[in-house]
Amino acid sequence: MEEREQFTKNFAEQVRLLRLAGHTQRELARELGIDENSIGDYCNGRSFPKIWLARKICVALNCSYEELFGELK
Repeated sequence: MEEREQFTKNFAEQVRLLRLAGHTQRELARELGIDENSIGDYCNGRSFPKIWLARKICVALNCSYEELFGELK
């Protein structure tokens, strides 16, 4: 699986878990300083974050780069 596909799958799963914990995509977007629509775009594979944002996403979701993007090659 390529990195973009792996990210989309893993990011969507992290957001699903975030929702189960009672948080919203809007809250995540605010924390990241991005538009709420961007969260949906990442979940659906329509967009891919820049590296600086990927770091912020990992911190916000309390996960590692590998958990979000898959194992490094």
